This record gives sequence, structure tokens and C-alpha cells, in this order.
Amino acid sequence: MHNKKSANSYSNQQNFSYTGAEQSFTIPGGVNSILIKVWGAEGDNDRAGSDGGGLGGGLGGYAEGYLSVTPGQVIKIYVGESPSCNSVCSNGSPGGYNGGGIGNQYGAPGGGATDVRIGSYSLNDRVIVAGGGGGNAMGSIGGYGGAGGGLIGGDGEDNGVYLGGHGGTQDAGGIKAGSYGSGQGGSFGQGGGMNNAYHNAGGGGGWYGGGMGSGHGGGGGGSSYIGGVTSGSTTSGIRSSHGKAEIYY
Repeated sequence: MHNKKSANSYSNQQNFSYTGAEQSFTIPGGVNSILIKVWGAEGDNDRAGSDGGGLGGGLGGYAEGYLSVTPGQVIKIYVGESPSCNSVCSNGSPGGYNGGGIGNQYGAPGGGATDVRIGSYSLNDRVIVAGGGGGNAMGSIGGYGGAGGGLIGGDGEDNGVYLGGHGGTQDAGGIKAGSYGSGQGGSFGQGGGMNNAYHNAGGGGGWYGGGMGSGHGGGGGGSSYIGGVTSGSTTSGIRSSHGKAEIYY
């Protein structure tokens, strides 16, 4: 049973910002429980569509919870990236580090998730995840990206026949939008996208990634996850820029 405490009740705090690589934290002596807070990254948000709409990649989600640990144990932290195309994206624009989906010309890439892993540090070893936001559509008609979850990621904005990607859930990736090529829906740990395809916004990374948007529709947000921690909670769509993580002990 955890002795649940607020962040202010802990003596020590370690912060982790985006670096583009895994980061490590070794549990100090005498510590048996930690409080983890993670924020996913925002989807790309370089500019609006030509109509002035859709100036917004989806904001990253938030998750927190308590984890039982042992002194000397090493945990790994993966902080999501908010990608940037520097105005108009090109075909194959990389998604944000840690699962953001690929963007294309006039369809922005998705933001990466932020997570903490134990054991062998694979995607299956994530104990807590904060979903990344979907990329925005920035063609002649702009469309907002969906927010990172929450236990379910937000859907990208629809624009008439041009559909936004759906948000990831707890057991499935977000459904891709139906037009402008084949593309991918979200999958476990990965936002959907389509390389070298005009338009098509990338989904956000997450427990399950958001689906690709099509045409003038935004990418879906990734889902958050608190299944490996206790007393967990999530909040959808609150983080702009890169993700971050905080550990209290």
C-alpha cells in the first residue's frame, strides 16, 4: 500500500526535459515508492491554413501516479518531442520523438508521447504514458490536431469531406481518415501517418497512437495510460511544446 502524498510532501524531485534519447533514473537508497508526473508533446503547429483556420497542433496530455520501486532499480524515461517543420511541412516530415506520426506537405507531424518504463524497457514495459497531440492541417483549409489523452485521445478536426484521424484508446490505435491515399491508423506506441504523400497530418504518439488525418483534417491524439501505477489520473490536452517528466521521491 502506498503512502499517498502530494508532490510538495516529497523531499526530492528530479525533472526530465526533451533530449531525443532515453534517460535514466536510479532509485536512491531507502526509497520504495515514487510519484511520477508526465506530459506528452504538442503536435506540430507552425502555421494556419490559407483560410486562417486550424492554427493548432493538438496539445499533449498529462498523467500521474505512484510506482512501487526498490533501491538501486533503474527506470527509463522517454520524453516526447513537439516536431517543427519551420512553416510549410515537406513530404515525410518526421514525427515527434517517441511515437509521433509522419507529416507531409500541408499536413503536420504528430507530437511524441512521454512515458516511464521498467524491466526490459520495451513498449510493453511502460507503466505510465502521457499521449502526444496530433498534427494540424495547414492547406487551403486549416484543421486542428486532436489533443493527447486522457484515456482516449482527441479526434482531429473534420472539414467537410476531409476527415480528422481518431484518437487512440486503451486497446486500439486511432482510426485513420479515409481519403488522400492509404496511410495508417495509430498503433501500439505509434501515431499513424503516411510517408511521401501530399497533405495527411500525423497522429500523436501514446499508449496507442492517434490516426492519420486526411486532406484538411487534423491528426488524432494518442491515448495516455496509468495501468502500471496506483492512484493514477489523466488530463487531456494541456501541454504545449515538448513533453516533460517529473519524479518525486
